Amino acid sequence: MSATQLQFDSAPAILPIFAKAALASGGLSDSGTIPRIEATLAATPIDAQAVAKYNKVCGFARSQHVPITYPHALAFPLHMALLTHDDFPLKLLGLVHMRNRIEQIKQIPLDATPEISAWVEGHRDVRLGKEFDLHTQASIDGEVVWRSVSTNLSRAKNPPRSDKPAEPEPPAFDQHTYWKAAGNIGRRYARVAGDVNPIHLTMLSAKLFGFKRAIAHGMWSKARTAAALREFGGRDGVAMEVAFRKPVFLPSKVRLDFLTTDDGGVVFQLAKSKGDIVHMTGTITSTAG
Repeated sequence: MSATQLQFDSAPAILPIFAKAALASGGLSDSGTIPRIEATLAATPIDAQAVAKYNKVCGFARSQHVPITYPHALAFPLHMALLTHDDFPLKLLGLVHMRNRIEQIKQIPLDATPEISAWVEGHRDVRLGKEFDLHTQASIDGEVVWRSVSTNLSRAKNPPRSDKPAEPEPPAFDQHTYWKAAGNIGRRYARVAGDVNPIHLTMLSAKLFGFKRAIAHGMWSKARTAAALREFGGRDGVAMEVAFRKPVFLPSKVRLDFLTTDDGGVVFQLAKSKGDIVHMTGTITSTAG
């Protein structure tokens, strides 16, 4: 079967897509899977002012290159168009972002004109439901300079009762830094990244979806961590991979624990300030060579 292909000369508007998502229903049959759906945004100049606003919200210093996580924000309208397309069989609202891997092959200059593409195809049956990967890449003059894979979960209504896999022991982190996830950070990040999912915006809108308070965007937590560890991630030939564990309720004070590795990488976790709840774990590694 041929792929569904979506082509955009400019980024599709987000709010109409979210309105469509709110009304959508869906599910996979026992024998069904996600068909291949592709979306491409034509080469578009980077908006330096938009990058500056993103940097301020996420804690990045000024630079002549976009942050390692910024292309995810550029691609977000494409992601929404894919995940609300009539051919996509799962309901968008309720999907859980489980993991994200970014590979920065080359840093993207502020004066670049990247083409963004994204696609989905297939799924995996897992203990809690159905997982699928959302692939994204940024290209400049036909050369892929950045790519990512976001793994999402569609929860089963009645997942089987089986033992949860044991968590590995954390390493002996020897460096720590703290910051506050402000009560309004969900709304601020939504303005610079486009993700206006109601679970991130206010306590009232989050409660409609079963959360006691608004929660931080997972990709804000990743971006804020990347900003704190920029000496490791702000270069060519690097990959940053995270697993999202527990939500960061807003407002919260969090602690970034990390250690450097012999090969110049870093292992980290983002936890509640007391360290009793782990929100995110991850690594930054070199892909050069």
